[in-house]
Amino acid sequence: MLPPKITDPPSLIKNEISEIPDSVSFGFWNIRWFPGHHPVKQDEESRKEQINAVNGFIHKWDPTVLFACEIRDLDHWQKIKPRYPYLACTDIVRLESENAELPQQGIAIMSRIPWEKIWTLDFSELPDTPDRPSRGMLGVQFKLPDGKILTCYAFHLKSNRGGISETLVRRQRAVNYLEWDWERLGLDPKKDAILLLGDFNTSAQDPTFKEDRTIAMLQELGFHHSAEGLPREERLTIPASRYPANDFDHIMISDAAKQLLEGEPEVKQEARDVPREVSDHSAVFLDVTRLFEK
Repeated sequence: MLPPKITDPPSLIKNEISEIPDSVSFGFWNIRWFPGHHPVKQDEESRKEQINAVNGFIHKWDPTVLFACEIRDLDHWQKIKPRYPYLACTDIVRLESENAELPQQGIAIMSRIPWEKIWTLDFSELPDTPDRPSRGMLGVQFKLPDGKILTCYAFHLKSNRGGISETLVRRQRAVNYLEWDWERLGLDPKKDAILLLGDFNTSAQDPTFKEDRTIAMLQELGFHHSAEGLPREERLTIPASRYPANDFDHIMISDAAKQLLEGEPEVKQEARDVPREVSDHSAVFLDVTRLFEK
């Protein structure tokens, strides 16, 4: 398996070392074609409307760390007004086979706490094979108060355009590259705290995706779904349209992270809905306060 390109994402650090808040939440949000809500049919007014709406929701939710996807670039990500001193967004070439004329769909982070390390797994230079993963992944590491490291990966896996049987191989190969990166960094999900946050474009429960082993592969590697045990209606992150409502956005936690998060009340993923004119995905959040307790 050929290695991906490892790069530093464009970042903005405002030289502000923030105190870790009493309550710490990590989130992920697919913000549809931000800004403008459409890859082509957009103008200054539509971009401004979506930016203002996203600003309002982030201000309301007030996450400690928010990962997002479908972000055009760092310049537009900076237009979010809530005060976050640490910002980054991937800059991955859009390939000819993935509509090169369209805007980027970058993976971004805004954080109130500093990261120790940040990097991009860029799949754009891999051979154009049927199983090449889409885009890339954003990796970020935070130092916990006890000196241990929390590693996070945010990603936007291949969509189902072209059919599930044809696209699941791209999602599953992305899991292979996660394993490759853990080996590169000396990480083990059974021993190290790792969070996976993203638009997986596959369901943990919908039988339509029974062939797709993306989530099952991660579970076999030592990850738990943070919405496990919740009723299906609380796991849904995409409203019904021409397709049924589904659970495509997930936060998965490693064995080691789950042990650190154990206690009462049990930590569960929470989906927060937004109007469709803001995005076609709900945001998902996880309370990780226990990881940052001194």
